Amino acid sequence: MLTLNNITAGYGARTILNQLNLTIHRGEFVHILGENGAGKSTLFSTILGKLPYSSGSIDLDGKSTSSLSAKELASSIAYVSQNTLHGTVGDFTIQENMEMALLRGRFAPLLFRKADINHIKQQLSLCELGLENRLSTKASDLSGGQRQALSLIMALQQMPKVLLLDEHTSALDPNTATRIMALTHSIVTQHNITCVMITHNLQEAIQYGDRIIILHEGTVAKEFDATQKTTLTHHKLIDTLLNIGVFSC
Repeated sequence: MLTLNNITAGYGARTILNQLNLTIHRGEFVHILGENGAGKSTLFSTILGKLPYSSGSIDLDGKSTSSLSAKELASSIAYVSQNTLHGTVGDFTIQENMEMALLRGRFAPLLFRKADINHIKQQLSLCELGLENRLSTKASDLSGGQRQALSLIMALQQMPKVLLLDEHTSALDPNTATRIMALTHSIVTQHNITCVMITHNLQEAIQYGDRIIILHEGTVAKEFDATQKTTLTHHKLIDTLLNIGVFSC
């Protein structure tokens, strides 16, 4: 379980997160909505330890994340960016990228181990993009959707306690975005992964996941739980955003 208690964080004199309280339960798939500047990216930066917070605490399974080493935090919380180039090394082959992901958080050198090849192929086959048959292809030669799928699979190789997705389908064409979102939902639900996803796509938020959280001015303005989501419509969600004061989602 991931718990944020009265978190205040920002940049210089500018406060972005304002005494934010948020609990993500184990195995829960949560969507984060909100206008630009609401604190979505700041929330992720704070959870990842990239941005210090001025007050409050963040606990992961009852343990303060501030007490974790960078190695422990990296192995516990995985992150996939909206930028399709960030999750992979372009000059590395698909196989080399997967080997790097398998060794993330360990002290072993980046050496290929034959015992991993079947696992690598099996993991890549989850994408249903044929990547398991292109192990010698450089990541830079992949399409945006293929590279994002590879990033997602790589992020899950250490089975993190929490997966953070920062608009990971936003840079893709509609058909590819739909495919990557379906892949995400399949993997997250199948492995019962705790997942928090920032999105501007209201339909994705309605269709997938267990809960919707709307941020506004650095705090939680509204939530829709699993039961409420079953009757939530696109128009109702838009009306809610408008009433809160969110005009660009």
